[in-house]
Amino acid sequence: MAAAARCTGVQLAAAHLPARSSSIVAQNGDALVLIAFGLPTAAIDWQIAVTWALPAWVPAIAAVLVVALIVTALTRPAWKAFAAAGAVTLLYALPVIGGILRWHLVASPRALISRQTSNPFGPGKSMSSRIRS
Repeated sequence: MAAAARCTGVQLAAAHLPARSSSIVAQNGDALVLIAFGLPTAAIDWQIAVTWALPAWVPAIAAVLVVALIVTALTRPAWKAFAAAGAVTLLYALPVIGGILRWHLVASPRALISRQTSNPFGPGKSMSSRIRS
């Protein structure tokens, strides 16, 4: 009888499961955050695709996939983690990886960072000498 009354920490933690909240925000908080940050990010990603002169169907397919993944995260609790990870990958990782690949593979006529060959302050002068005069 004494052994039955004894309780270890693991048994105690397993016996008291938290009550499931009926709040929509508590149940779908991660999907709501994904929507709140995903919409502006999708708009930026669309502008990146336009700047890179990608065909219009490429960002359109990505947008449809993001919406489908967000809807999946809201409607299928068992798939919530997979859907959220997929949406985050499409919204954040894909443009970064695409930018890195584009930087290495596509030649650009304009350098993003250029070395200045002439001195804007005049020959033999620097910004500090210009401030002193």
